[in-house]
Amino acid sequence: MTQIWNQLVDSLSKDRAFAMVTVVETVGSAPQSPGARMLVYEDGSISGTVGGGAVEHRLIQDAREVLEQGSPRLVHIDLKNDVGMICGGRMVAFVEPMLSGYQVAIFGCGHVSRALAPLLVGLEFRVTVVDDRPEWADPAAFPTGVRVLCQPFEQALSSFTRLARTAVLVMTRSHASDFELLDRLVKTDSPYLGIMASKNKAAEFRRRLEAEGVSGQTLARVCMPVGISIGSSSPAEIAVSIAAQLIDHRRRSFQPKVAQ
Repeated sequence: MTQIWNQLVDSLSKDRAFAMVTVVETVGSAPQSPGARMLVYEDGSISGTVGGGAVEHRLIQDAREVLEQGSPRLVHIDLKNDVGMICGGRMVAFVEPMLSGYQVAIFGCGHVSRALAPLLVGLEFRVTVVDDRPEWADPAAFPTGVRVLCQPFEQALSSFTRLARTAVLVMTRSHASDFELLDRLVKTDSPYLGIMASKNKAAEFRRRLEAEGVSGQTLARVCMPVGISIGSSSPAEIAVSIAAQLIDHRRRSFQPKVAQ
């Protein structure tokens, strides 16, 4: 059991997604007792065991589906009828996705970014900020827990390996950098893409993307201008409007539902 918990902590620290399978009930003859646990990773590799053989193979399949769908599942297995085991008992397992928290990547460490990062940390988002200027990519300007990268934007973008679980905000110091990032990000599976923009800038960016053949459906998922409309003007007010939009998106997109 110690090995399982050590592996769990290590995986979380490395932002490695996995599903935890816990045997919660057995009836009759079964290969494991309640409390047995197994970690299942996206590639099908495991740590720990819930009995081996056909029942474990079935639960690995369930765990990989749970990871893909993002929702926990209570799995009932009749060992004889469902997986062909002659012991004839029954097992119930809880399969829970252990995905990284909702991550936010902010490209640009200007005034809005510095006002927004503390709000998001307080709201339990995992935040990374990026800027290519050392004087702005200053860890002292951000709260503890914010990852600060001083890198060219294109280089930093390649370091985000789980964009499907990462909301991205683009608010660099130049329109050229903003568009270069948008042009790349709009083709990814990032669930949320927000661009700091005036209405004229947003219209121009949309026109350029349409000219490249980007579909209207794809463009519709880009929040540009970013944030909800509250008449905000100061960096602090804009930060509040963006944080509110991210809260709404997180709740709608990643609220798990238990499926049986």
